[in-house]
Amino acid sequence: MSSNFSFLAGYSPLLADLGATAERLFPYDPASSVLKLRLLAEALTLEMANRVGVHLQQPTQAELFRAVDSRLNLDPQIRQMFHLLRQRGNAAAHQVQHDIGYPEGMEALKIARELAVWFHRSFGSQPDFKPGAFILPDNPSQKLATLQQQIAQLNRDLQQAQISQSAQAELARLLEAQADQEREMARRAQEEKEIFEALATEASERYALLKAEFDNKHATGTTTSTADEASNAASLKAFSERAADAAKKVVMNEAATRLVIDQMLTDAGWEADTVHQTHAKGARPERNKNKAISEWPTLGQQSADYLLFAGLTPVAAVEAKRINTNVAGKIPQAERYARGFQLKEEHATPSR
Repeated sequence: MSSNFSFLAGYSPLLADLGATAERLFPYDPASSVLKLRLLAEALTLEMANRVGVHLQQPTQAELFRAVDSRLNLDPQIRQMFHLLRQRGNAAAHQVQHDIGYPEGMEALKIARELAVWFHRSFGSQPDFKPGAFILPDNPSQKLATLQQQIAQLNRDLQQAQISQSAQAELARLLEAQADQEREMARRAQEEKEIFEALATEASERYALLKAEFDNKHATGTTTSTADEASNAASLKAFSERAADAAKKVVMNEAATRLVIDQMLTDAGWEADTVHQTHAKGARPERNKNKAISEWPTLGQQSADYLLFAGLTPVAAVEAKRINTNVAGKIPQAERYARGFQLKEEHATPSR
């Protein structure tokens, strides 16, 4: 299968292999795929550090990225995308209950590919590089995706009409079928454990080679000719301008954008999960918890993308829009959702 990351081979075959391995892991275990996408983001950071002349002794990944960012003054959206892959990769590695399933894994792949394209436009010879359509990896969750579409449509229908007993029963049936399909995919992943463990090991070895090359260059005082040029202020300025121009061409759909927003809300102290913590799946405000609940129904037969609750008290409506959307022009939509929130007695009760 062709890879969405093949163009990275021009920098290092190991870079392209990291992206391709994440794609190949996806059908077996989306969490492992996300973990390897973190390694790809870290490898891209190593490449950027070489090109802009960053020299740190045994830096952490966060320290290295901050050093690169300080030289290039990266676009906030690019910074958020790198941060998302790092944080979700850490969750896949260290959290037992990470809830990283096929939908999130797919969007993480798309985000990683957009970062790879941004990197190529910023540091390669093709600032107007057109990568072509995203190639969907083998997805055993297609049946699950169909069920999720049916559930979403039924939820929309329920918002536009009085909720009937038969419609509620159909929604319950679809939710149970979705759970069954998720269990089936988990069983398949377990059966094919040896395959994806071998792929995961290969990816880790590739990243280790890239990191060893980076450390060796700095230990011996040797750098690439590109990095030598980047030490010149004019060259660094050119890199920064190209990175800024490339950031304007980043394209993400709303689902991928929501992952970024989830991470931003989490960083700000809210419990956020646009896939699992939804009104339709029973998420509700709780005392002493700051929760961002997705798809909260409001008046006017529409739902707010997120309702933020400080305990039981609703404090804000958040509208998710993909990158490059006119944000200022969409604020009235969020305001409309806030006005359409149906305040109940429990929402007026002191939360804490």
